[in-house]
Amino acid sequence: MIRRVSANRRSFKTVTFTPGLNIVLADRTKEATRKDSRNGLGKSTLIDIIHFGLGADPHKGEGLLVEPLQDWTFTIELELGNSVVSVSRNTARPKNVVLEGFFEDWPVRPELDVDEGGYVLSIKDWCAVLGYFMFDVPVDGYPLAYAPKFRGLISFFARRTQDAYSIPFEHFRKQLEWDKQVSNAFLLDLAWEDASEWQILKDKKNHIDNLRKAIKAGVFSEMFGSLGELEAEKIRLESVLKHNQEGLRTFNVHPQYNEINSEAHDLTNALHALNNSKFQDEKRRDYLKASLVEEKNAEPQSVEAIYREANIALPDVVKRRLEDVQRFHNTVVLNRRSFLEQEIEGLQRAIFARDQQIREMSEKRGKLMAVLATHGPWEEYSQLQQRQSESIARLEGLSQQIERLKTFEAGKSTLRIENEVLLTKARRDYAERSAQREYAVRVFNGNSEFLYEAPGNLVIDITETGYKFNIEIQRSGSGGVGHMKVFCYDLLLAELWSRKRKSPGFLFHDSIIFDGVDERQKATALMLVENKSNAHKFQYICTMNSDSVPHGELGKFPFAQFVRLTLTDESVEGSLLGIRY
Repeated sequence: MIRRVSANRRSFKTVTFTPGLNIVLADRTKEATRKDSRNGLGKSTLIDIIHFGLGADPHKGEGLLVEPLQDWTFTIELELGNSVVSVSRNTARPKNVVLEGFFEDWPVRPELDVDEGGYVLSIKDWCAVLGYFMFDVPVDGYPLAYAPKFRGLISFFARRTQDAYSIPFEHFRKQLEWDKQVSNAFLLDLAWEDASEWQILKDKKNHIDNLRKAIKAGVFSEMFGSLGELEAEKIRLESVLKHNQEGLRTFNVHPQYNEINSEAHDLTNALHALNNSKFQDEKRRDYLKASLVEEKNAEPQSVEAIYREANIALPDVVKRRLEDVQRFHNTVVLNRRSFLEQEIEGLQRAIFARDQQIREMSEKRGKLMAVLATHGPWEEYSQLQQRQSESIARLEGLSQQIERLKTFEAGKSTLRIENEVLLTKARRDYAERSAQREYAVRVFNGNSEFLYEAPGNLVIDITETGYKFNIEIQRSGSGGVGHMKVFCYDLLLAELWSRKRKSPGFLFHDSIIFDGVDERQKATALMLVENKSNAHKFQYICTMNSDSVPHGELGKFPFAQFVRLTLTDESVEGSLLGIRY
């Protein structure tokens, strides 16, 4: 329960609350002009202050963290656990709160801070303490990924913005589905853990769906093809690896392979040169042999025969000269034949020598080639190793792809099974908690029937995607009836939690809750909440505009005695803060 709200400025209108019904009234005076507005009087600011004291995390430049409120300290006095505690929070130092009271039984104790002049807790620890005392949430939180937290739960007991009054099961627009399910299931004493598990399954499904989309978009191009195609490729790669492994096993590397290869290459070139030279020598030898055969001595008888045929008698002198010429010619032929024979003999020796060299080089080259035939170079061996490593990497990658695809395929099946198992479990939990569910439905229906003389329905269902909450009230088309759905639901939560050992102990509604509501329903709502808050020992605080008070429908209801503070537009001093900004 909230006892008191104050600030460190004299202009601030301190307000004290009591158990039961409490009203903060915004009043228009006769002297005020049409330009004056109750919207700036501080009704919404009051709920901002309460949230600020209860660990809200406002952004700089918004809410209370604006320049005109720099270094303001707001203080809330509230009942927490079995004691009264005062919590102060400064707008210039919003990361901590300063506390006064009894802390010995607290799960997290504040520490004395001389600079702050009191006992201090961080906002995180302060929210943990509030969650523990108001909703029995473990100080370290629940060990589930999606679990109720204090700030989300308390926002159902003190709705802030206009959007918060649109749908009973949301305290801000577009609240995440898991948050709605978990928070409302927790507040209604249902198995909120089932809602948490549903969100985990949804995350898995989203992961699988995103993976499927990524595959279709080509992000994982290596996963193209069916599982059978990938398995076939794996078998092919394994065969390649086996073959390469055998090649590596039998591969011999000679330490001087490059030198041997170079020497064999040089010998090959030398053999080509020797064979070419030998061929040239053999051609010259054969030519000289042919020339040797053609060399003949001169025959003077043939000259005489020619003269006789011409009837010319050769003188003796001529005959002697022909004999001399013949002897000279014979000498020349003899010398030439001797020269040719010597040349042929030299060429023959050269050919023989080259044959010997060719044999020797061929034998040496043969030995070198035999080494090269049974050994390989380091470069070739390294390349073979590299290819083997690349094949191994491809095989490992393919194996991972196959496992990923198996997981993908199995995940879809597993997800369907897990969802069915959870649905069965949730329905069992739903049946086992029928007493809690029926109590909530009865209370809500009673609240709505009190307002409209026709019972509404709080519908709680279990579907394949989790909890489904809905409210049905006749004439629910108008905005006013929509706000009364929120009113009846919040009143149910306040009553339900008032029965617990730990509870917030209060329910706060902004004047938005009465916008568009018929005068009769407003009066009935005030009577209902006054009765309920007294009967179940919880505090109800609301803000109202003076021209919205249904005096004509209240009858003997003592409205004025529940007004704890009246704000007026008569002057600046009439607002909650006492200043305008």
